[in-house]
Amino acid sequence: MISCVSLFVFGFIGALGAALSGRGFRAAAQGRARGKGLAIAGMIIGAAGFLFWAVVFIASHFK
Repeated sequence: MISCVSLFVFGFIGALGAALSGRGFRAAAQGRARGKGLAIAGMIIGAAGFLFWAVVFIASHFK
């Protein structure tokens, strides 16, 4: 959820979404939770949102 929000609102929270998805992935891999595929998707979306935000931030501040 946080990773998806980072695409539209605050891109820097994509890193938080990716980290939380990483914890979910680890829990799913150990058999303590379900949703391994959703955790992978959250990590990818969170990382992409953060990278996009970082590129735009750097490009706008260092012309």
